Order: sequence, then C-alpha cells, then structure tokens
Amino acid sequence: MYGPDFTFLGVEKCDLSKPETFAGADIVIVGAPFDGGTTHRSGAKFGPQAIRGADYLPHDGSRPHMALRTDGLKDLKVVDAGDLAMLSGDTEGALALLEKATELITRSGAIPVILGGDHTIAAGDVTGVARVKGWGRVSMIHFDAHADTGEDHFGALHGHGTPMRRLIESTEIHHRGLTTVMDEAFGILTDECEGVFLSVDIDVVDPGMAPGTGTPEPGGLTSRELLEAVRRICLELPIVGIDVVEVCPAYDSSEITAYLANRVVLEALSAIAKRRAGTEYSASKNLLEGR
Repeated sequence: MYGPDFTFLGVEKCDLSKPETFAGADIVIVGAPFDGGTTHRSGAKFGPQAIRGADYLPHDGSRPHMALRTDGLKDLKVVDAGDLAMLSGDTEGALALLEKATELITRSGAIPVILGGDHTIAAGDVTGVARVKGWGRVSMIHFDAHADTGEDHFGALHGHGTPMRRLIESTEIHHRGLTTVMDEAFGILTDECEGVFLSVDIDVVDPGMAPGTGTPEPGGLTSRELLEAVRRICLELPIVGIDVVEVCPAYDSSEITAYLANRVVLEALSAIAKRRAGTEYSASKNLLEGR
C-alpha cells in the first residue's frame, strides 16, 4: 500500500487470508497498485489510495445518493481488503495474485471492485471472475480512450495496451458505443452470460476533466456522461465485477481525477444497491417528487 493505511471512505477492513472477515459481504474493494505496463507517464500504482481518499466529507462509511435514494456504503455490506503486493517488475506474478484474489472474492458471493493501477490489471481481475462464472459467461463493458487490443507490449504479452487482446482470446467481449447503441448492447451483453464486468479507464474522460492519467487523449467523454453511463449500466445489468484504472495522482490537478474515480465507484455501488432493492428510478424524475 502506497500512502496512509485507510479504507475506501471509512468502510470496514477485511483480510483476504481470513474468509470470515468478508463473509456475507456484497462488495469487496481491493487495491491493485501496479503500473509495470505503463508506456508513457508512470505513477498509476499510487492510484488506489488516491481514489480511496478523494472526498471532502468525513470518511464515515456512508454516502447517500439523492437521485437514487440509496446509500451504497450502507445499503450494501462493503469492505476493503487493502492493496495487493503487486510488484511492477513481475507482471505475470502480479496478475496471478490479482486473479487469485478476484476468484476468491467472487466465490464468496461478493462483487470485487478493483482500484488500479494501470489497465494491465484487467487481464487478471476479469479472468479471476470468469474462473467462477465460467469461460465465455462473462461479458464486458470497457470504457477507454484506447482499444487496448495490442498483440504485444514491446515483445511481452502483458501491458496496459494489451489486456483486451488477452481477454478476447479467452472469452467474448462486446465493446460498444455509449448512448446510441446502449439498448442494443445491453441485449447482447446479457445473452447467454452470467454477468457483466465493468472496466473503466479514467482516460476515457477528456483530460480537461481528468488530467491525472498516464496516457491522456483529448476529445473524451465529460465526467457527467461517464457517471450517467455507469449509473445506467449498474442499474440495468447484473454486474459481477468492476475495475477503475489509470489514475495517476502525480499528474492530477486539485485531485479532480481522483475525485471522479471515487465518484465512479460510488455511482456504481449506489446503482447496484438500487437494483437489489427493486425500486424504480427515472433520470427525468424530480429529486423531491414523492417526498
């Protein structure tokens, strides 16, 4: 763990070596501080703690969502396992460690939420979930400014530009657009699949709103567009895993990238809680209606 030892917004700690500490959990948060696959600006290994701590409110394990009328940290049992010991000089070993962790969490019945780290980690966390749900039974939604489908990474099979290529070789992936094809994509994603893994590379957002990333690309989504998309995905689809990657604190400005990544996690948890509650939500509904 890089930086102070604290959990995501004050949720309870757990220990992956002690299953009783996350028994009955709905969500297990894990840090994946790995940036050994970076090709431009390094420092994503410091991302997990930046994401955990990016909030101006007390870290009290509670964050009510006004629009959804849920509290993702209270309505779900959320625990934080801290960071895995992922060494940047041992890519294969780091991915194997993450794969084992996500497999363990998934077998427990919880949803793993992985805080990266660079996007190399997707090859490990998605595979860990698929080992439980079944090969070819996990669909994926991938938000990114880059396709990440490179054949190799300077001669190596794993890097932050190759994870989708490695996953394509082992399961079916549908990487579709945002608003114009979401209905169609949702139908495809749930066809003969056990669930959907949501992978969010923060560089999908325009660098004017998310400068703290290793490989920024102008012309990306707005932060609002990303949050609305994450909300809808987690409301309407059976999520089996989430990762949020490529936050590089050294290049951030006033922590706005870390704040956005933190909010992506909160938006996802709030929507998952809303989906499990079985109550309706309409984006056009007045916040005070029915109060």
